[in-house]
Amino acid sequence: MTTSSDGYYRPLVGTLFVPTFVLALLLGVAEPVLPLYLQSAGASYVMIGTVISALAIGRLLAVLPGGGLLTRFSMRNTMLVGLGILTTALLVMALISSIPVMFACWLLAGVGLSLYELARHQFIAVHIANHNRGRSVAVVGGVFLLGNVIGPLIGGWVAQLAGFRAPFGVMAGLAVVMIVIILITIPAEPPQQTTPSLRAYAGELRETWRECRRILTAAGGGQLMMQLVRRTRSVIIPLYAANILGLDVAAAGMIISIGSALDTVLFIPAGWIADKYGRKMAIIPSLILQAAGLLILPLAGGFASLAGVALLMGFGNGISAGTMLTLGADLAPPERRTSFLVLWRISNSLGFALGPNVVGTVAALLSLPLASMTSGIIGLLAAGLFYRFVPETLER
Repeated sequence: MTTSSDGYYRPLVGTLFVPTFVLALLLGVAEPVLPLYLQSAGASYVMIGTVISALAIGRLLAVLPGGGLLTRFSMRNTMLVGLGILTTALLVMALISSIPVMFACWLLAGVGLSLYELARHQFIAVHIANHNRGRSVAVVGGVFLLGNVIGPLIGGWVAQLAGFRAPFGVMAGLAVVMIVIILITIPAEPPQQTTPSLRAYAGELRETWRECRRILTAAGGGQLMMQLVRRTRSVIIPLYAANILGLDVAAAGMIISIGSALDTVLFIPAGWIADKYGRKMAIIPSLILQAAGLLILPLAGGFASLAGVALLMGFGNGISAGTMLTLGADLAPPERRTSFLVLWRISNSLGFALGPNVVGTVAALLSLPLASMTSGIIGLLAAGLFYRFVPETLER
């Protein structure tokens, strides 16, 4: 994989950018559908948050065994195993609508997604040089955000026409498309001459934590809070639209897509900022803007004002496109890359898992507006953590 400037992005189109776009479509389809589907089945706010968190819980549970799988098999094979698990889970969700089954399948989908994402992160760290990494990973973030613009529209439209179960069939089809793309674009890798034992892998994780615990605590903690804030947006907007403003699922999907549209157009400046001025110059303003959107969301009184809040949060999220992937790849020591990325992705998955639970719990105990404001305060704390305790990783 080349790191030259001429034609630099061409080899990454099939291996990285197109699969990321399809994955974003897949996840975007579920955003406006899953919370309202669960509510229509009688789920409480806490139950909605718990089921939505199952994806991130599955991600978290799969990180440690996923790292072991990655050390024994190739990045390509790990991606394919993960996508196979994801496809199976989505097919069952399209066929069975019970809440416990939805929880179990969404958890399994998170396991498959974790395996794919861990192998993709390893691919980025191995094949993309530091001075190009911010822009390249911003493109990854950009195409992901583009998929997030289109996905909620598709999800809301399909659910409106064919019911809440139909979008999960569409998602399973998109997962199959990803499998075909990986098979075509990533060549098979030769098997490793030696494969580490489970004890050796566990020892490697302990050594990596001992050597890197300070940066993993600071940067990992900041990442956890940032992902919590990002995840809150996708959960609270459809619930606020439906329960506070009385909007339907198609309108909720349109609002999410409006915010994601602004995300999408900002991935190029986001990468330029990260590679020109530093990773923190993208991360900290992003957190402040997203926090501001969450803090003022309770003032939204209709479709237009909620769309305006979504645009503000979309702008904040967009200027940090790909920064967590970039920062993790920057910080990973080459001799302990896989084990570091495993530990790095634990904080990522924890943030995604906690986001819906924070929204669901605070909304159940107090209200949806206060749940939004709580996440906004967490975003401001994360900005302070990155400013004070996380070093700049751009090599100048």
